[in-house]
Amino acid sequence: MGDEYLRAGREIARLLHERGEIEDAKNALSEAASKYPASVGSEDVNLLLELLLALGGFHEALEVLCQHGKLQFASERSPEELASMDPEQQLGEFSSVLLPEGEEAAPLDIVSKMIVVLVNLKADHLVTVKECVKLNYQLLHSRVFNSRSRTPTGCWRPTPTTAATFFSTSPKAS
Repeated sequence: MGDEYLRAGREIARLLHERGEIEDAKNALSEAASKYPASVGSEDVNLLLELLLALGGFHEALEVLCQHGKLQFASERSPEELASMDPEQQLGEFSSVLLPEGEEAAPLDIVSKMIVVLVNLKADHLVTVKECVKLNYQLLHSRVFNSRSRTPTGCWRPTPTTAATFFSTSPKAS
C-alpha cells in the first residue's frame, strides 16, 4: 500500500512540477513521504530536494536529507547540548558530514543537492574537498563509463569498450 501511495504522490508531484506548481508538487510528495516513510526511495528524496531547493526551503531540505538521505553530523558537543541550540548554531557546531558508504551510499544527485543546501545554510565548513572530489569522480564515472547513449545535447559519450579502444590505438607519448 505504501509503495503505491508514494508512487502516486511522486507522479502527482512530477505533473505539478511540469506545470510550474512547485509548492503544490512539494506538498503532494511531502504528504506521501510522511505517511509512508519506510517506502521513500532515493528517487523520491531527489525529487523532493529538487522541489525544496526551487522554493528556497533549505532548512526543510536539510531535514529531508537527515531523515531520508541518512545524513548525519559529527560534533564534539553532546546531543543534549545540541538540542538546546537553534538550527544555525547546531550547523556551526558540527565538524563534519557523515554519509553512508558502500551499498548504502547516497546517489550523486542527492550528494550534490546536499552540498547546495549546506552552502546556502552558510555551513560551507562542512563541504569538504573530499566530498567535492568524490562528487567529481562519480560524475566523471557516470558520464564516461556508465553511459551508452548520447547526451541531451547530442554529444557522443564513450562506452568502456570504445574508451579502451581509443586509449589502445592512441599514439604513445614519447
